[in-house]
Amino acid sequence: MNIKSIVLLLICMALLAALTSCNDITAPNGNAGDANMGDTDSSDTNIGDTNSGDTGIGDNTDTPEDGSDGDSELLQLVTNGVANFRFVTTSEIGSNAVRGVDALIVRLRELGVELDDRVSDLKSSDVSDCEIIVGTGARGRTDECNVSQRELGQRGYIIKVVEKRIVIAGGTSEKTNEALGIFAKEYLGITDGREEHISSLAVPRELLCYVPTEYKVTSVAIGDNDLSKYSIFIDTTRRATDYQISVSDIQNGLYNSTGYWLDVGNTENMDSCEYRIILKYVDDAGERGFRIFVDGNDLIVESAYVNALTESFEKFLKKNVFDLGYDVIIPTDTYYTEHVSTVHYKDFGAVGDGYADDYDALYRAHQYANIGGQKVYADEGATYYVNVFTKPIPVMTDVDLTGAKFIIDDRGSDVFAGRSLALFNVIRDKGPITLSGSAIEALSAQYDISITYNTTELPWLVPYLSSDSLVMFYNSDHKDYIRYGANEDNGYIRQDVMLVTRDGKISDDTPPAYEFDHYTSVCVYSIDDKPITVSGGYFETICCRTVEETDYINKWLGYSRGININRSNVTVKDLEHTVTGEPVPSPYNYEGDRKESYPYYGFIYVLHSYGVTVENCKLVGRTVYYQDKPATSSSAARPVDMGSYDFVIEHSSHVTFKNVIQTNSITDNTYWGIMSSNGAKNMAFNGCYISRFDAHRGFFNAEVTDTTIGRVFNVIGGGHLNVSNTVRLAGNSFITLRGDYGATFRGDITLVGCTLETYYEHKGGELSTSARNNSYAYVINSGYSSGSELYLNWDFGYTCYMPINVTLDGFSRGGSGNLYLYNNISDAAFSSDYSNAYRITESITYRNMTRLTTCSSSACTKLRAIPVTVE
Repeated sequence: MNIKSIVLLLICMALLAALTSCNDITAPNGNAGDANMGDTDSSDTNIGDTNSGDTGIGDNTDTPEDGSDGDSELLQLVTNGVANFRFVTTSEIGSNAVRGVDALIVRLRELGVELDDRVSDLKSSDVSDCEIIVGTGARGRTDECNVSQRELGQRGYIIKVVEKRIVIAGGTSEKTNEALGIFAKEYLGITDGREEHISSLAVPRELLCYVPTEYKVTSVAIGDNDLSKYSIFIDTTRRATDYQISVSDIQNGLYNSTGYWLDVGNTENMDSCEYRIILKYVDDAGERGFRIFVDGNDLIVESAYVNALTESFEKFLKKNVFDLGYDVIIPTDTYYTEHVSTVHYKDFGAVGDGYADDYDALYRAHQYANIGGQKVYADEGATYYVNVFTKPIPVMTDVDLTGAKFIIDDRGSDVFAGRSLALFNVIRDKGPITLSGSAIEALSAQYDISITYNTTELPWLVPYLSSDSLVMFYNSDHKDYIRYGANEDNGYIRQDVMLVTRDGKISDDTPPAYEFDHYTSVCVYSIDDKPITVSGGYFETICCRTVEETDYINKWLGYSRGININRSNVTVKDLEHTVTGEPVPSPYNYEGDRKESYPYYGFIYVLHSYGVTVENCKLVGRTVYYQDKPATSSSAARPVDMGSYDFVIEHSSHVTFKNVIQTNSITDNTYWGIMSSNGAKNMAFNGCYISRFDAHRGFFNAEVTDTTIGRVFNVIGGGHLNVSNTVRLAGNSFITLRGDYGATFRGDITLVGCTLETYYEHKGGELSTSARNNSYAYVINSGYSSGSELYLNWDFGYTCYMPINVTLDGFSRGGSGNLYLYNNISDAAFSSDYSNAYRITESITYRNMTRLTTCSSSACTKLRAIPVTVE
């Protein structure tokens, strides 16, 4: 659309409103309200039409050639095709009206008028006698030209002549544009179809078109004091920046509805002002979180939640001012409260019928709550359906999902693209501090920043610690956990997590698990996050399906789409999760169903967090899936079972699982299991009933108490592992040291009051009793492959240790078969002839039980030589 078309469209849109709303117009013949401003002949049928009986103001050919006014009742604007005026725009006009002025200038030039470009009122050198001033608040002109935006109001505008100037202004930029269109049509005679050139233009000197805003509310008073006396003040002691946003909305709301414009007072001069509206953010604004009351002459507005202040104050004004109309009085005994401490999904448009996708509503609810710190509630009985989303829902406040169900539909190619995204991401209050590159180099030049097993403090880190912090150390130049066997890989960069106090001391609970001669980056995660709780909710995952056959091979990494925790001091409780539509293949049939779906990597996923508790939750074991991969000893690919979990802990510390129950069988070997960890420290399991405890890339310190473990109890890492009153149901060993990662545990294992039942698991969860009297069962089954020379020289990235000290207190085995401490490990495993020589256990202690034979083979002389104490 060209400029000519734009201005004509603008003029036509404004015309209808102008003809019906402007009731005070002085016409050339002296008759106010005459609709034929461009022609004094009442029989004229077309405004501005030069073929009518009188050429009209729109084209006055009787104007003196010398450019003088001629008729003293007219203000001559154009003489012999040359404009006697210039357009002036004010600084408050707004961009829409500026474009309207520029378009009108172009249109006048198309009609033959010689006209200068518009100028701004900001330049005093551009002031001239004859001007068309567009906009409110004109500078450098007489007071009559300086029209107040507040006077016009949201719906008002004015067109008037002030001596040799014309003022065109609206209460808003849109209304200014509308008035400009009226002026062009009614007084300049510019119509949609006009093509005749303009040689002269004049307007009446008595021109006045004034359309004020009419308000339902005619006056407002607080007690005996008119609102016009008041100014708004902000208590700047708390979150003043947020209030600046709020106060603008309040000013505009009052102005648009009542015509009152209240200035924002200077807080430093607040005590000298007699009439005040004071906005405050306070910790205690009553149990409902928001209140308004009158104190003397002051109207006090208090909110405990900054995001609720504007909205709640506007509700108060609507109910107590705007909706009443006429003369409104706010009584001095006013005490208004509103419940703003909670947020509900339904308030943001959630349907909750199990069919409509409620992701957007859930996202907006939490985004809003995160600003003010409100608790979020699901609506009891609602079923929220979620399918495709492109970013997690951020959670930074308490959440109560009790009585609601969430359906997470993982089917579809669009879901596949975002399969690694969490639905809810519980995030920290502030982001980490990262040191890398030149920052690390500068620290290395000034300090010895290496870390050994004996390092207890890091003074160089103190400037980056605002509180006790969880600190991640990385050395990308060194690889650990270089996997051996069916899932062989190239390992992972060396990384370790430590709790470091504000004064730079490493917590005794999180000593170094690895040594660092240098590191390539350091991330500091402050643990001063406010505690939050996520409670309740029944979550159903509709299982994913493979998008293409090749996706399973090339993009096998699993789905998350649950709850991620990247924050300290979080409790998740009373939650239940289940899976529907999951294929269940035969445990030893690697064909068929194995490619119908993907593994899952943690419905609850804890990363870089401290002080996380998951309690009274019900979770589910996932189906075993397979991927074709070559083993270390063979280049031929074969199906390898892949992990699929319902909770995962990575590089976090002090994570507790209490009364976590697996709802399907914990001994059925068609299900992979429920728990995995990488690099976690100080894990605790209390009163749990789960199929799998599985440390992948190591843990450091763990406590397992009053727990039943089904199929798998895999251990790798270091520190201490203390297990008490715990039963292992299935398998011929209580603990297995993972051979694919070197079967290493550089620390102590203590088992108190534990039992190995030695059942075998069957598909469907049935337990076989045939193994109860099996002649071989082990407390600790080391996966160290001492019979393979390739394994004995494999580089896992670290030295491999048997548990340094082992203590058994009252350990027992179900059935009548023999029980040994270790499986057989040949003496070759400990030979210095091999690069991966196993470090042997230093001591064994038995309490409240008969001493066990260390291993079944008398040939394992080094194992049998380990010092043993019986107490």
